[in-house]
Amino acid sequence: MNVINADARGMERCGICTKFIYIHQPTVVCCLDGYIYHGACLEYDIDTCSHIRNTPDWFCNSCLSRCLPFYKHFLDDEPKVNPVCVCKFCKLSRGDIAENFEPFDVFNNNENCNEFDDSMCNTLQLASSILSSCSYKDISDIKNTEDSCALFYFHNIDGFKSNFDECIYNINSLGTSPLFIAFCETNFKENDINCYDISGYSSEHLFGISNKSKGSGISIYFKKSCLFYRLTGLSVRNEHFECIGGKLNTQYNQFYVIVVYRFHYKDNEFISEFDKILKDYKDKPIIVMGDFNINLLNYESNKVANDYVNEMFSNSFYPLVNKPTNFFQSNSTLIDHVWTNMLDTKTKCSILNVSVSTHKPLLITMPVSLKHLSEDVHQTKNVRTHNITENTIKAFSTDLNEFLSNSKVDLNRINDKDCLRNVFSEFYMNFSDI
Repeated sequence: MNVINADARGMERCGICTKFIYIHQPTVVCCLDGYIYHGACLEYDIDTCSHIRNTPDWFCNSCLSRCLPFYKHFLDDEPKVNPVCVCKFCKLSRGDIAENFEPFDVFNNNENCNEFDDSMCNTLQLASSILSSCSYKDISDIKNTEDSCALFYFHNIDGFKSNFDECIYNINSLGTSPLFIAFCETNFKENDINCYDISGYSSEHLFGISNKSKGSGISIYFKKSCLFYRLTGLSVRNEHFECIGGKLNTQYNQFYVIVVYRFHYKDNEFISEFDKILKDYKDKPIIVMGDFNINLLNYESNKVANDYVNEMFSNSFYPLVNKPTNFFQSNSTLIDHVWTNMLDTKTKCSILNVSVSTHKPLLITMPVSLKHLSEDVHQTKNVRTHNITENTIKAFSTDLNEFLSNSKVDLNRINDKDCLRNVFSEFYMNFSDI
């Protein structure tokens, strides 16, 4: 790779601070534009820099923002586009904006605006193509999915009590049933759990906060033909957000799913707290969906939105939604997001034209036979059985006592029986002797 930010003496300069790069300094190089950066300028430690330099597809935030555009595409005084071009972003740069223009729409292919040069890597081209395919659809437009794909359904339902029945009616009206269904802001308590079953699905719940009538609670449903293991490390509730996450095993492969609801706070601490959740799973196949209450239409002008997007990009997550998802009175915002590191030509996201709440449901199509999951595909053909004998019971009892004594989980503070069950289930499924 050619590093291009060098002076006449051949001394390389950092693309951020413009100071010289010395051999003892940890650095990273953008795979797209060839610019080199001090690790310290990006707040990367030595290990992170070393990992990135061995990664074939690492891109600086500048390139990611250019190739996966949010909000306004051209902001400089001098136009960078052909003035006769009629694509949406060229109209934006001239101030010629139609009333129905969607500012988060991705770059429209136009012969006069060749956004992608020959150096554009396949990963970014695919990510941009997937993002550009995001569109609004009626339920009647949803047809049967291919056998190699699975549907994920996410919706901020704004209360099970008032909207659950209508939501389920809409889901049953789809041309094919989703593998995974997720709701946030369910606002229901544990004693109502039997009121909200979905036929053919198992479920996991993070119940609404007891002293809040609105604005909390997550429920996920997954087909009984697959297995979902709720992981304590991915199931969190704090002052900034709440989430349920775990490992989803299908007959084809396994990957991780996280469903998030961010509370209505203006602070930026959510980003660092959420990054702590992702850091141990960002190298695994994963899909993140939720209501983040961060309007991506304000990506260029809002620091929280900008920092959040750049953090997701730096963890190699790519967005699937680029249009408003929430419509309240005269305002439209993009606060319901889907991110993934599982890119495939069959990956896409649709925004459903239904009005159960102010939020539109998201329907995500994900391939379930990706090349980098092929190892898991072969593994799932083996059926694991538990050989229960007197000796294995003794071994299990010994290891369980050791696990509980060394566990970081304070069992005396667990008041959620689902949480306790999942702590035990995680140990049970990983026990090697049965």
